[in-house]
Amino acid sequence: MPQPRPRTVEAVCGETDLPDQTDGFALRDRLVRLAQAVLRADELAAHRATFGAAEVYLKEVRYGVGELLQIVDCGGWPSLALVGRDGLDAALIIAKAASVEEQVTLRRALAPAVRNGLVPEPHLVHLAALIARASGTPIDDADRFGPEAADGAA
Repeated sequence: MPQPRPRTVEAVCGETDLPDQTDGFALRDRLVRLAQAVLRADELAAHRATFGAAEVYLKEVRYGVGELLQIVDCGGWPSLALVGRDGLDAALIIAKAASVEEQVTLRRALAPAVRNGLVPEPHLVHLAALIARASGTPIDDADRFGPEAADGAA
């Protein structure tokens, strides 16, 4: 009996271009699974201060972040309508584990999604604050899309 073909990011990216609702569910499921793996590895590393636990953590984070970067590269930051709140939260969990350089890249994809009303602004605020804290640079004005930012710019 032939083995089922494993699903790849490319397959999921290709599917998200289709209007069928099940495509969003596949992407949501992928993001949630990646985030769960990152969180489990983080908990393991926190409770077992060993090099083995650190290696597991780094492996899961590198894999999860790499997958998220590919997903974002294929179709932009996933929208609330496509992956739901848990899919958005999962993407943010993965992004939080990324390096600062990767977070900056992810923020560039997240900002237009927020600007277009596809993702709630707190996701961008959270990621921008992480970047600012890690890099020591202030939050960029491009990260502000609320009505108060528009009023201040006038």
